[in-house]
Amino acid sequence: MTSVYNLLREACGISQAEAAEHVHGTRLDTVKSWSSDRRPAPGWAINHLQSLHRRIHAAGTDYAEILKRTFTEGNAFVLRIANSDDDARWHGFPSLNAQRIALAVAISLLPDDAEISIVDRGILPMLKLPPEVVTPTATDRNILAEMKFVDGRCYTAGAMNRRKFERLEKIGWIEGKSLNPSDVEYRLTRAGGYELALVRRGRMMLAHPPSIGFQSQVRAGPGPLPPVFLSVGEQVVLDREHVFTVTKIEGEVVTARLSDGSDMLLSAPPNMFR
Repeated sequence: MTSVYNLLREACGISQAEAAEHVHGTRLDTVKSWSSDRRPAPGWAINHLQSLHRRIHAAGTDYAEILKRTFTEGNAFVLRIANSDDDARWHGFPSLNAQRIALAVAISLLPDDAEISIVDRGILPMLKLPPEVVTPTATDRNILAEMKFVDGRCYTAGAMNRRKFERLEKIGWIEGKSLNPSDVEYRLTRAGGYELALVRRGRMMLAHPPSIGFQSQVRAGPGPLPPVFLSVGEQVVLDREHVFTVTKIEGEVVTARLSDGSDMLLSAPPNMFR
């Protein structure tokens, strides 16, 4: 029986070595253990492959639309593919096989009776992998909550896999600064401060469950903070510094509007939804 990780890796058209080097930035033997299910793949590694798989299919869908606009006469389409792994990586893909999967998606969206040919040279439009759009997940918020921040900074030392932190940087919760060849300090951003406050409030609610019929209200004095439940249109007060209005909820991802009118994406614990 294959592992979830290995199923996704193969569906993305990448070898174990390509996954290690071009997707996760980790050791090959680590990817081998995830693929064989000797060790469970961490959530962030699964997230990497989920995102890559979505982007590969999006690349194929976008390419099909480009082809339809380019070849407006007749029913013949000429598709261009990279001629090597390095060429494919120049266009964003981790491997030539990954680009081939995207090309197959594009072909599936062309007319059934189309005449299709594939070349690896010329000035035809090239299939490109779209940039990653990172949606925060439960794994991301757990990683953030486990970071040891002192005055808004978290120090990491030595050789270690920092891909999980790079993902938090893409979300916008932290910013990394290299102090030397081996050490990196991460600073909590404004959005990261809101996310950390939200996660801590959710964990506090788990430790002190509200009684039945309890109504959310501002605390008047010492004691446990009142529960916070998220719903569209509601103003949320996490503490004096972190106040926002919920404008959208998709699963556990909340779009928060701040007092200055800016929006940010937050990942909320499930116990904060009614």
